[in-house]
Amino acid sequence: MSMRLFHQQISRSASSRHSQQLRNRSAALRCYSSGFRSKDTSSYNSRERSQSNQPRQDIRDKWQRDDRGRDDRRSWQDRSDRDRRPPSREQRPVWGRDRVDPANRSVTSTSLLQDKWVGDAVYGVNPVLAALKFSRRSLYSLHVQDGLRPVKKQDQTAVSQAVQAARDAGAAVNTASKHDLNIISGNRPHQGLILDCSPLSFVPIDRLEDAMQSSDDLTKPPLWLVLDEVMDPQNFGAALRSAHFLGANGVLTCSRNSAPLSPVVSKASAGAMEAMLVYSAQNLPRTLAAAAESGWQVVGAASEASSVNCLDVQMTQPTVLVLGNEGIGLRTTVRNVCHKLVKVDTGHKTEFDSVDSLNVSVATGILLHQLLSSRTERT
Repeated sequence: MSMRLFHQQISRSASSRHSQQLRNRSAALRCYSSGFRSKDTSSYNSRERSQSNQPRQDIRDKWQRDDRGRDDRRSWQDRSDRDRRPPSREQRPVWGRDRVDPANRSVTSTSLLQDKWVGDAVYGVNPVLAALKFSRRSLYSLHVQDGLRPVKKQDQTAVSQAVQAARDAGAAVNTASKHDLNIISGNRPHQGLILDCSPLSFVPIDRLEDAMQSSDDLTKPPLWLVLDEVMDPQNFGAALRSAHFLGANGVLTCSRNSAPLSPVVSKASAGAMEAMLVYSAQNLPRTLAAAAESGWQVVGAASEASSVNCLDVQMTQPTVLVLGNEGIGLRTTVRNVCHKLVKVDTGHKTEFDSVDSLNVSVATGILLHQLLSSRTERT
């Protein structure tokens, strides 16, 4: 019985509130239809518009006083909506330093050393030391970071050797701030050493026999590495490093659509680019076809089902190992010249695996090591 009384009280209170809302709404409608419509509508609307749009005189005077400290001394009536928008990022104050125009700020952040730079900026301890050792470049100046203290002991010795080698070669040795060296190297890891020197370029050839050197070991068949349109400088430099370390007889690439011999490639190769000649062919498929006619075995790297496992390849004759672009692999014209295709088998096979191939520089090291280990001595 008590629950029934409780529900009745709730329903009565709700109905009373609803009735009161209806009464208020009807009273408002009667007031609008009787009182407002009987007045002078035009005078009322004009008075209402003037009161809503124009502030009071004291507020207006305050706005005008605030405008006196601004650059534009217009009154509040002349201000548009655009003036009331918040300032853009370029217009905001830079706390802790003077407000500088963004265009002028980029100019002031450049280094004076950059304006005096002549050639390539070879950076890093190993590339600089290799460039000074093999003397394939024209040396201009060596720049050492002010207060440089290498963490590794071998880096300390290498820095001292680089400074002494630059002085022996007649190049100027200067000190520079870390900020200037960062700008010159493009914020790359320069390790406190940057060498200003002439650039390196490819050696053009048409036939592999033109690049064979008398110092090559003739007791074993030679192995050449060919990079077909490898355009990433990190991959190109890593491939040069593997070829130099494992003892490939030469490296050949395309004259077009290939990573140039830049300081980035030299750094990625740990200085191997400074120690070896890199050849280029104007028409790579034609050069490979000429090598095949001369008795060379052309082996291409491709991760296909029909490719042969690299462990089953025996190198018994002069061989050319060709690796293609990072994205598309070997070109069709280059693939047609190859005698066989090899691959590196995966260690595990799963149905849903997103990693189905190796990086071109990693594959280069594996295939070079396998072919060089399998070659037999000439009789």
